[in-house]
Amino acid sequence: MTTTNRILGTLAIVGLSVMMLVSCGNGSSSVVSGKKIATNEFLGDLPNLVYQKHFTDSIRISKRSAERKKFEGGSKSDREKWEKVKAKYDALEKEDNAKFEAELEKIKPTLMGRDIPFEVEEGTGYDILSCKIVGVSGNGVTVEFEVKITDVKVCGPPLNNMFTTTISIWTSMQQLDKNGNQIGSDGSVYVDMPGKENGIIGKGEYHISAQHADFAKLRFIAEKE
Repeated sequence: MTTTNRILGTLAIVGLSVMMLVSCGNGSSSVVSGKKIATNEFLGDLPNLVYQKHFTDSIRISKRSAERKKFEGGSKSDREKWEKVKAKYDALEKEDNAKFEAELEKIKPTLMGRDIPFEVEEGTGYDILSCKIVGVSGNGVTVEFEVKITDVKVCGPPLNNMFTTTISIWTSMQQLDKNGNQIGSDGSVYVDMPGKENGIIGKGEYHISAQHADFAKLRFIAEKE
């Protein structure tokens, strides 16, 4: 596990720790983590933007939870006071979300259409002709890859070959960091092809998480027997 991924994985703990160092009297969510994830060559500033959003959310949620405990008496007066405090945190959440969406819109044009590096393992039965970002969200990026069948016997399931004029091939892939280490677990996507012979080309889509800040390449892998 990389340093960056460890940071992301312990985000909630970090948020709670910082809570012990800041006053929660005014409900401010302007605490800054003091850390910035380096710009990724292919995902740009998206990983850092998402990290900062998660950090801000964790601080606000922790403060809200701490204040909620002050009004757990159950009296009408306590309930009324909590509703006012809750409204304050709801407004902060709405403000934080709006800021995040505004920043997200700024970086979308820098990512759309960006080529994603890839490699194809021997024995897949297909080749990848292109791979690029076609969508950007707060969760990560959507990558569209173009697939060309090179060995229909390998990548075309028998059921499809027998009963249909087209096939849906099963593509599997791994996300790698710059050192060639795998990030997360294997992924897989069905790709519908317009025919069932060698040379046929189709398109599939795959999601890369914004939390994979060390991402460097996709590796398409052969099915294991």
